[in-house]
Amino acid sequence: MSNRIKLLGLAAIAVLTAAIVWTATNEPFGRTSPDQSPPASLAEPSPSATLPPEPAVVSYPGQILGPTAPPAPTGDKAQSKLWVAEGSWWAVMLEPITKAYHIYELVSAGAAWRDTGTVVDDRPLAQPDCLWDGTHLYIASGVRTSSASGAALLNRYTFDAKKRVFALDPNFPVPITAAGVDSLVLTKDTTGKLWTAFVADDGQVTINRTEGNDLFWGQPFALPVDHSLVTKDDVATVLAYAPGRVGVMWSSRADGAFYLSSHEDGDPDDTWGVPEVALAGRDLASGQLRAIAAADGRLFATVRTAVADDPSSNGRAPQVLLLTRTVDGVWSSVLYSRLQDQHTSPAIALDATAGVVYIVATTPTRGGAINYKRTLADAPEFTTGVGQPFISDPTSTTIGHATSTKDPVTAESGLVFLAYDPVTFRYLHGVMDLGGGVQAGTGPPGPAPPTPRTIFLDDFNPWPVGSSPNTGWKLGANDPAKAFTIVGRPTPTNRSASIASTTPGQEIQACKSFPTGKTDVTVNLRIRLARTGATDGVITNVRGSKVEAARVLFGRSGFFAYFRGATKIITLVPVRAGAWYRSTVVVHLARRTYDWQLRNGRGRLILGVRGIPWRQPSTAPLDRVCVRSPSGGRGIALDWDDVSVIR
Repeated sequence: MSNRIKLLGLAAIAVLTAAIVWTATNEPFGRTSPDQSPPASLAEPSPSATLPPEPAVVSYPGQILGPTAPPAPTGDKAQSKLWVAEGSWWAVMLEPITKAYHIYELVSAGAAWRDTGTVVDDRPLAQPDCLWDGTHLYIASGVRTSSASGAALLNRYTFDAKKRVFALDPNFPVPITAAGVDSLVLTKDTTGKLWTAFVADDGQVTINRTEGNDLFWGQPFALPVDHSLVTKDDVATVLAYAPGRVGVMWSSRADGAFYLSSHEDGDPDDTWGVPEVALAGRDLASGQLRAIAAADGRLFATVRTAVADDPSSNGRAPQVLLLTRTVDGVWSSVLYSRLQDQHTSPAIALDATAGVVYIVATTPTRGGAINYKRTLADAPEFTTGVGQPFISDPTSTTIGHATSTKDPVTAESGLVFLAYDPVTFRYLHGVMDLGGGVQAGTGPPGPAPPTPRTIFLDDFNPWPVGSSPNTGWKLGANDPAKAFTIVGRPTPTNRSASIASTTPGQEIQACKSFPTGKTDVTVNLRIRLARTGATDGVITNVRGSKVEAARVLFGRSGFFAYFRGATKIITLVPVRAGAWYRSTVVVHLARRTYDWQLRNGRGRLILGVRGIPWRQPSTAPLDRVCVRSPSGGRGIALDWDDVSVIR
């Protein structure tokens, strides 16, 4: 009996030339229950609606990263690496030398990228997702690892029109998760709340959200609906759509389904709707999903099936599908390509001006070129075949993992996709004129000029007095969490961070990481010491995991001190307990020296030394700044404020 069933299944696939309901022949999903699947139209299309004239598209090779680069910096499932803002296309891309993610602007009429020098994440294996809301740029990024080193961080930027750069806002980045995550996606609802979605290591579709403003994140929690426990190889995405909803869409390979659950803006965070079945059937779900929302509330998603995993599937089995959802919640699906077309990693874009949906995909599946097809959003159907080239190059023949913006594009903006070839280690992009050119800046392409950039600036003012916020400052492994608080000093509204120990003999250290690099590091901060203790208080310590460059001190002797190499130098400048000081440490990488200036609360220079040898001369990278309270027990407190790291 089982052989007969298998033969019948093979025959059904072999004659798959008319419109059939794929799911009805494979899984018992009804049409009226929550676990329902719409019909997948697998007929050979016969386009009848009229598309606009075929737009012009041009491919351009980009920068080469080299063999130490990760294999797919444009990949990561449901994420978006591009956005359109301030008259130009922008992207987050790896910088070739440091392998840190920088913000780039499209220039030269769309032919090249300009490195703005803004560092997003110095972890080469990070997976950034980008969101532009018209006022701020948000970039969330984490690393697929179970350790704290991969924790997802949120950066927020404001556009500096004079310099044409996105400048990091004060008190960012902030952590979203405590450990690493895979392919976290970001959106914003109509109330201003940010939402993220990802699949945790245990296979749970997980979400998180801000509480109050962009700096305050709650704890990640499981999406509280059925079918949300999947596998770690599944994928989840989140998007805002009209009228005032946030939707989480995800795959479940075990169910053979793609689901959507929605949340009404303003409802309790744990109130989510019964999952809608966007598509279901044997071998129809995989870990490839991209979704986009139209202004009227319709949803469009492109998915890749898993029919290739079934050895009984033939070349006419459905490989890539377009899923559509009406404003009334009715799902349907349209065939984009078949298994014989060898498509993978599909991505989607929506031309809001012409009402046209574009889908690009890698072909063949091992990597080659990025091809595209298009269809009218109101009457979707695609021509047969592999499509036309969007990104191709005769010298890069293993291109894959295309990415673009998560927002609809227009005739004015044009359409851009970015991809990567892991064999030639090269970025490539394609530019399509949708009728109004392609928005691009006028600056020169290439690396940013070597001007100092502010990596972060913390003023601690957004957090309430008495809180222990997620500011990115981390205590020592054995330090109690309650030792770090926000205090109303120097005023209740102009707050600062404080570390204090109630245990005699205990020192408390707080450190914050910054990206490694090959330029000098400048650390500015304001700092005060409640009273001297039994050990030195550290004003500024610039170091890495294997090197220490600068260490300047509130000396336990009652005088300021610093380290010249391995020797501690005690100055003749006395420490005034309870007084604020401004400290500036400049670390020179090439010379392995540092300078230190110390000013009092009125800005008068009271101490200045230059050319001090590093405490531990080394070529190891510098990646953190630390402060430390003296030991001595109750009443020993170190407060610091207005910290900036510039390099």
